[in-house]
Amino acid sequence: MDTVELQKYYPGELGIKRIKNNADRVEIFMKTTTQRATCPKCGKITDKKGGIHSKTVYDLPILGKQVKLNIKYRNFICLNRDCDKKYVSETIPGFVEKFNHRTRRLDDFILKIALATSAEESSRILKTTGIEISGQSVI
Repeated sequence: MDTVELQKYYPGELGIKRIKNNADRVEIFMKTTTQRATCPKCGKITDKKGGIHSKTVYDLPILGKQVKLNIKYRNFICLNRDCDKKYVSETIPGFVEKFNHRTRRLDDFILKIALATSAEESSRILKTTGIEISGQSVI
């Protein structure tokens, strides 16, 4: 039986460590693989590693199951002594925005449904595909 290699559907900066498949959800445990970051304040590149933190992000469903990504990010330490920003978090531009808990492709999918229907109807349709979102969140 053929298996799907999920890694090719995610950015290279994310490595899949483990997959947990439940009756209604697929949880993918990931870790960023970048070795350096650029300080958004001063622009200096740093490779001095700091702590690790986690973020939960929801992605497009797989076979009607909700997809939950548990991503471990690394903090880096800005090496510019004159910079106000001491810690720099890894980012995955174009995939997950800094403060968002949904991937950009999931947001795009929700937007397409919302543009074709009402907010409440979008919510009902999305729930049938494994995406839990309220009508208010669709707005």
